[in-house]
Amino acid sequence: MRGSALRRAALAAAALLCLCGPQAADAIEPGEPLAAALHELEREGLRIVYSSAVVGPELRVVDDPGPGTLVERATRLLEPHGLALDPVQPGVFAVVRRGAAPLREEPSPVPASETLQEITVFASRYRLDTQRGLVLAEVTREDIAALPGLDQDAMRVARYLPGTASNGLTARTHVRGGYENEVATYFDGVPLFEPYHFKDFYGPLGILDPGAISRVDFYSGVPPPRYGNRLSGVLEMAPREWEGRNHHEIGVSMLYAHALSQGRLEERPVEWLAAIRRSVVNDLLELADKRSGQPRFTDALARVAVDVGARGEIVAGWLMLDDSLKIDLGDGIEQARATHHDSTAWLHGTWRYAGGAELRGILSYSDRDGSRQGALARPGSVIGALSDDREFDTVTTQVELMIPSDRWRLRLAGEWADYSARYAFARQAAFEPLLAEALGRPPTIEDSADLRVSGDAFAASASLQIMPSERLMLDLGLRWDKQCYGLGFDEDQVSPRVGAQYEIDADTLLRLSWGKLAQAQRPDELQASDGETWFNAPARATQTVLAAERRVSREAVLRLEAFDKRASRVLPAYENVLNPRALLAEIEPDRLGVAPRSSRAYGAELSARWEPQREWASWLAYTWSEATDEFEDSEAERTWNQQHSVVLGVAWTRYPWQLSANGRWNSGWRRNTIDPEFNLSPRNRQSWSDAKSLDLRASWSRDLPVGALSVFAEVINALDHDNLCCTEYAVQDVGGVPTLTGETTTWLPRYALVGVTWTLP
Repeated sequence: MRGSALRRAALAAAALLCLCGPQAADAIEPGEPLAAALHELEREGLRIVYSSAVVGPELRVVDDPGPGTLVERATRLLEPHGLALDPVQPGVFAVVRRGAAPLREEPSPVPASETLQEITVFASRYRLDTQRGLVLAEVTREDIAALPGLDQDAMRVARYLPGTASNGLTARTHVRGGYENEVATYFDGVPLFEPYHFKDFYGPLGILDPGAISRVDFYSGVPPPRYGNRLSGVLEMAPREWEGRNHHEIGVSMLYAHALSQGRLEERPVEWLAAIRRSVVNDLLELADKRSGQPRFTDALARVAVDVGARGEIVAGWLMLDDSLKIDLGDGIEQARATHHDSTAWLHGTWRYAGGAELRGILSYSDRDGSRQGALARPGSVIGALSDDREFDTVTTQVELMIPSDRWRLRLAGEWADYSARYAFARQAAFEPLLAEALGRPPTIEDSADLRVSGDAFAASASLQIMPSERLMLDLGLRWDKQCYGLGFDEDQVSPRVGAQYEIDADTLLRLSWGKLAQAQRPDELQASDGETWFNAPARATQTVLAAERRVSREAVLRLEAFDKRASRVLPAYENVLNPRALLAEIEPDRLGVAPRSSRAYGAELSARWEPQREWASWLAYTWSEATDEFEDSEAERTWNQQHSVVLGVAWTRYPWQLSANGRWNSGWRRNTIDPEFNLSPRNRQSWSDAKSLDLRASWSRDLPVGALSVFAEVINALDHDNLCCTEYAVQDVGGVPTLTGETTTWLPRYALVGVTWTLP
């Protein structure tokens, strides 16, 4: 025992010396691979990105780089190979061929003799590069790493962009006044359906390990025609890219333990990407909103890519989610348990032809099973129970053909989806009579459904990108969607879209987007748990966006957008008008149907980023907007309408430290109340107080004899501001008189996250 204890003490001392003692740098010697030499400079603190196509495995170090700064040494290593460093942002350099044009936010117009490269013409697109650190739009990998909370869940990044509204509890977002289900999500080109953990209980986490993502494209306006059947936005994530060396890491935080591996075989053109996360805490809901629960979740990703000659690639992937949750609040006053198991498998191939033409096909299969049971016994409010079981199977096929030329680029696409859904739902509830009368509900409800629905959806789109002049680019598109489902649902929609970009000068761009959008319910989106067992007519909207983008200097970029989105037809929805944080929403007395005749959202968005020094980065996003619904005899603001919204952040980086702060402020969301005479206020006529949050993050990295170690700590809502959101009403007997009481609650209190990651060679 004593010898074992001594060995453990010796190992602990050795580990401490590794962490605290100075690390000797490996000498760079002539003849070793150039990529390995650059990696050594990275370990010493140089922030550099490069492609294996530029720094190939055949390139070797010619001479000892000698003394000097890291940039000077890297420059000497690259010069013999005709390569150089290009500062793509303060403190970050890219390896480019000498004489190549510097990296820009958008590609420059190409000479007529070359193939036209694809350029995003449509406004309201934000590219978030999580791997390379390039300023491709608004937010870089360094920003994402610095933003508190986002290294734990990359899907939350959208809430920091202009035009979005989120309560902080969920990973879902409202985009330009729309509902949360109006955003389409893709990974590796594959559509993902409800890709959230605990999707029936706010959806607080996304399904993907942020380390497995290289890039996020977010459209908050009119998307290109290849995207369809959603009204408000598109979130498309690309898998992590191999950059010339393998990467492996393991880590643990207060939310989950994770492992990730990415690499390429030396002798065969095969790349892999694998990641797994598993929860390590059973009080996630208590951490988030002071409720007791036992959440468990697992997600996993496996992806293999094989080069088929020089002009093709075949990819196979699999993504899995497994959740279970038990909650018991107040000794049986509110109880719920749920399980979810989702899996998505896909296969896609890409073939490139002479002249730059490219053909891509994707086949995917998604299987989702969910089960939920719960009961309420809240005195003076409700007694009820529900049971909800769902099974969804979906097969999707997508084919795209891209044909480029010197002045135009044509994209043709076709889609087919086969849906199968089964619902088994039952609920019963008895409401306090005075409370039910105030809300316009019957004193009791009891309904059930045992329903199977299947059907097919088809889509075709065409987009022609043309370049009438060196400064003007046009994108003319058309999309057609058709749904043939059970229950007699047969609809089709035509959606024309137009985008234009004009380059005033090398630093100033103007963009104009206009398009019609449509959203039809899928068979897996029937509102059966609210008693609806039929399809509603598809929603339709028209949106116009005008954007101006200006690079004020190499350190500062500004973007201003104005938008107007008008929905001539809106999908009916259900809301808990008093307590949107309800755990068992369908059996609460304040669950009301909302069916506006039309809606409108309009506003202006200003975003800016400024990097005055290599060690500093800052960003700002301000939005002024209005989102309203029009009913037959009235008009009301949408619940999540926030007239003003500001996000302001700053990050400081000096190896091995990174410190950051992010502040958020927005006008209070809309509020409904019941007065002492049991009268419900007009819909959303009142508002909550303004919401504020200050989030802080610190991270520290250190090279080890084997790999590297990084540690982070975050404090969310550091000032513990009470962002009020909800009121839970009950009726009590006070001296023989029924009296209304209400308890007000908040969104998120102050909480902290701590984690550590070990990167292996």
